[in-house]
Amino acid sequence: ATSIIDATAFADLNHLNELGIDRAEELEELKIDYAEIVRKRREPFVFRSLHLVAIYECHKLKDLTFLVFAPSLKSLSLYGCNAMEEIISVGKFDETPEVMGHISPFGNLQTLDLSRLPILKSIYWKPLPFTHLKEMAVTHGCNQLRKLPLDSNSAKERKFVIRGREDWWNRLQWEDEATQIAFRSCFQPHSW
Repeated sequence: ATSIIDATAFADLNHLNELGIDRAEELEELKIDYAEIVRKRREPFVFRSLHLVAIYECHKLKDLTFLVFAPSLKSLSLYGCNAMEEIISVGKFDETPEVMGHISPFGNLQTLDLSRLPILKSIYWKPLPFTHLKEMAVTHGCNQLRKLPLDSNSAKERKFVIRGREDWWNRLQWEDEATQIAFRSCFQPHSW
C-alpha cells in the first residue's frame, strides 16, 4: 500500500517551525494543491515559520516540492530516501507556472545535508543564489547527484563549505568553468 499525505492541510499551520518524518516507509508524496493555496491565501508562502525539515528513511518519497512554500527554511536534512529523484520537482512546478514562476526556493537555507539518496539527480533544476548557505554536505550514497544548483553568481562574495567524497566531487558537472573554479576552494573531502 502506498501513502499520500495532503500537505494542503498543513497550510493553516502558520506557526509550524519544524517538520520531522522518520521511517514513514510507505509515504510516497506530500501533496499540495498549489493553485488552491495561492487562490485562498493570495500569496505563495504557506509555511512562513518552517525553518527545519528532517526526513529519514522514507523509502518511497519522491520529492519535497512543497518546500518552495517555506521561505524561512534554514536546515534541510535528507537521509535514506531511496525513491527521491529530485528535491524540487520541475514537473510539479510546471503544473502552475503562473504561481511558481517567481519563486526562488532555499533563499534562507544555511545547511543542506544529503545522505543515502541513491537515485537523487537534482536539488533544483537551475542555479540558485544561496545567499545564506554555510554548509552543503553530500555524503555517502548520493552518486547520481552530478550537478549542484550553482553558477558563478551563487559564489559572489559568499563562502560556504561543500563536503563530500572526492570521487563524487570529481564527477560533478558544472554550469561552466568559472563556476567550477569559484567552488573549488569550498570543497572539503570526506571519506564516509
